[in-house]
Amino acid sequence: MKSSSQYWIILLYVILATCLAVVLSHYSNPPSSDYSDKSKFHDPGVVRNKEHVQEHLEEERGKKDEEDMTDEELEFHYFKLHDFDNNTKLDGLEILAAISHVLPYEPENKDGKTEDDLQLEALTYYTDMIDQVLSDDDFNGDGYLTYLEYVLARRRAGEDIAKDQEL
Repeated sequence: MKSSSQYWIILLYVILATCLAVVLSHYSNPPSSDYSDKSKFHDPGVVRNKEHVQEHLEEERGKKDEEDMTDEELEFHYFKLHDFDNNTKLDGLEILAAISHVLPYEPENKDGKTEDDLQLEALTYYTDMIDQVLSDDDFNGDGYLTYLEYVLARRRAGEDIAKDQEL
């Protein structure tokens, strides 16, 4: 017999997947190349990266066939797999983990820079990106990105791209 916490997790998953499906059904997937670095966190090419999600799924519960996952499921797992403390919110460090290995920092010019200089540049690159994500998407200003805020931000980004493509 399953414990009540397992039922709550399943119920939460069903509700979130349904909300995400409704929200994302209003736009098609834009090409990934249209996104700036600051908005890569919204990029379907990043959050629906099957290899990235599969890597985490294998670590968490064994091999799951990513071909059977919908775009909404991939996005949900992308969010959930980076919620390390299981509080249904992403903080700055969890956002960093979500983006840093799919968007590695590439310095424009290494000439004459020490390793410390390069690390400081990378830190600045990521903190600026995370600050921008939280500034744009943390609607209640609590310093965390909830799943609902994430879904709404993805929807807004999709609508903005659709408008840009019309022009």
